[in-house]
Amino acid sequence: MWQITNITDPIDIQAIDNQSVGFNLSAWLGGFLNQNDHVVVSVTFFNQALDQINNQTNLPVVRSSNRQSTTKLVFRNVTDRVPASTRFLKVTVEIIWDAGDWNNGYVDNIALVLFK
Repeated sequence: MWQITNITDPIDIQAIDNQSVGFNLSAWLGGFLNQNDHVVVSVTFFNQALDQINNQTNLPVVRSSNRQSTTKLVFRNVTDRVPASTRFLKVTVEIIWDAGDWNNGYVDNIALVLFK
């Protein structure tokens, strides 16, 4: 699943182009017991023409070893600067099946916060 958002309404374009706007992407990621099903949460930045202007930024993946082979969620976050010329951003969530009968990648409380 994904969502594209125009960020020029709440954020001043000049602040974006001066790279004085930061972002924090966070979520609780997890899975089931010793399975490595996992979730990839990313943010990608686009210019006015909807051309991608950088590589996407991903949250660190949570695998079974990160959860000590237990069923739980682990908090992940990343903070960086919004690239100059950004006008739109896209947050993507992909749940990746690795093994077992069901896809047991878990995700909760996804947040993307822009700040100056």
